[in-house]
Amino acid sequence: MRRLVLLVLLAAVSGAARADDPMAMLVKMREAVRSANYAGVIVYRTQDRLETLRVIHGVRDGVEVERVQALTGAPREVVKRDNKVICLLPKERRVTVDRPTPKGL
Repeated sequence: MRRLVLLVLLAAVSGAARADDPMAMLVKMREAVRSANYAGVIVYRTQDRLETLRVIHGVRDGVEVERVQALTGAPREVVKRDNKVICLLPKERRVTVDRPTPKGL
């Protein structure tokens, strides 16, 4: 019974995915990432390093606000509000960039 329910759900999802043009789906995904409020944790792995980052994204009064905070290693944080980016680094160092930036951190 459980497998039948799973198969029905998979068929419904895959049928809905095929109904839309792939490019239209990518555009919808891009807009959802920019306009939705969300928070989560990302684990980033390179060959010899493993990092954990907390990501918070929100839209307030039409202004996109993002925050990425390191949960492992040296404390560091990047905050973006519209076109202003502030990097908070170890030992009280702070860098502010006030010019057009990429749409996402």
